[in-house]
This record gives sequence, C-alpha cells and structure tokens, in this order.
Amino acid sequence: MGFFSLKATCGVCGREVGWNRYKIIKSNAWCCYDCYERVRSTGGYVDVFKDTIEDIKRKIDPNVEAG
Repeated sequence: MGFFSLKATCGVCGREVGWNRYKIIKSNAWCCYDCYERVRSTGGYVDVFKDTIEDIKRKIDPNVEAG
C-alpha cells in the first residue's frame, strides 16, 4: 500500500483505515488514529521511528505477549 492509498490496514487492531493514520517505520505498517490515541490516553508515547507494532500493542495492553 502506498502512502496516498485510501485503504490501509492498521497493524495493531486490524481495521481498515483511511487518511487518518501513522506510518510505523520499523514495522513497515500503519497505525490508526484510534490505536495511537489509546496509547496517548494511558500516558504513553508512540515514536513512529523507533517503536514497532508489537511495542504499540504492549503499550496499549501490557499483558500482550511479545512475539
């Protein structure tokens, strides 16, 4: 999927997202606005250059296993 494509899939929740998304560089995946805001609501921070999709999943739910 290209940057200007209207359809992309969130790597965190699996939903289809439109323009309102963030590119996670290390995982070469997209993160939707809702997942991004869920991390921020817990007091966390998403670094799109250093974090991976697994890191974001752990920030949302610390009980998620690594892997």
